[in-house]
Amino acid sequence: MIMKTLKIITGALSAISALIMIAIPFLSSYMQGFYKSQIDDFSKSAQELLDKKQFWAQIGESYLFLYIFIACVSLFVIVIFIDWLKARKSK
Repeated sequence: MIMKTLKIITGALSAISALIMIAIPFLSSYMQGFYKSQIDDFSKSAQELLDKKQFWAQIGESYLFLYIFIACVSLFVIVIFIDWLKARKSK
């Protein structure tokens, strides 16, 4: 029962992290375009908008979400392997 729950949880985390990893570049691009369109030469908050645009550029170029995805998938594979070993020993 515990292994089944662990497989479901790690599988769900892997799927969610895969979706986030795929969606982040699109979201980053959209948000950069949004902040770029808000900037004009006479805006008092131009530097603040540029900082926000730069933040989204860094998020889009970051490998953090790839590492999280790899960690989740690795954990999922380990749980499946342990379950397979337990099933093999019980036979």
